[in-house]
Amino acid sequence: IHFKDVKEFANATLITKNGNYYLKVTCYVDKLHMTSTDIIGIDFGTKDHLTLSNGVVYNVRVDQKRLALANHRFSRKMLNSKNRMKAKLKLNKEYERLTNQKKDQRNKIVSEITNKYKCVCFQNENIKGWHMGLFGRQVQMSALGGIKEDLQRKSHTPIVIDRYFATTKLCPACGAKKKLTLADREYVCSCGYHAMRDVHAANNILFAGLTQVPTECRDFKP
Repeated sequence: IHFKDVKEFANATLITKNGNYYLKVTCYVDKLHMTSTDIIGIDFGTKDHLTLSNGVVYNVRVDQKRLALANHRFSRKMLNSKNRMKAKLKLNKEYERLTNQKKDQRNKIVSEITNKYKCVCFQNENIKGWHMGLFGRQVQMSALGGIKEDLQRKSHTPIVIDRYFATTKLCPACGAKKKLTLADREYVCSCGYHAMRDVHAANNILFAGLTQVPTECRDFKP
């Protein structure tokens, strides 16, 4: 948002966190009117965090080297010492910096998707359960849970597909089902159909979402 787009300032609040000061400003801007009638399917993943049915990929990436260094320095300080307290404050600041970076990337991704597409289709994935699996750290740093909630709340027409719909196994050409391992990055069917795994899943989500599109939006075609 540019200052030239601001119509009126509502309030400003000074916030302090871990010794840092932030000015939170609330303002009024003109509401953006949706002019697009496009529909998109989105596949959530651990390797590529968001893959759209048109092949566009979004990832939330943050550099954790400074966090690892701050954590190492904190662990080497003597208990109940002033140096340990200082190291703890620096560690908290680093966690806050990474959290702010993730929020910024998350907001930009959600804003771009919701402004481009009128209908957004995605699967009701158990993101919380992914934290307990082999890719827990990757999921935690990806902000997938927050992105999913924002898409459901901010999209003009969010369409949520059932969690157990076989988006990866199902072939859209012949209807057959093929089991893939995590190492398989391409879907190849005996009928001749083939596509990249995540794009294939996103398109299946899109096709499933088309059956749920409201009447006034049914002019969409996959």
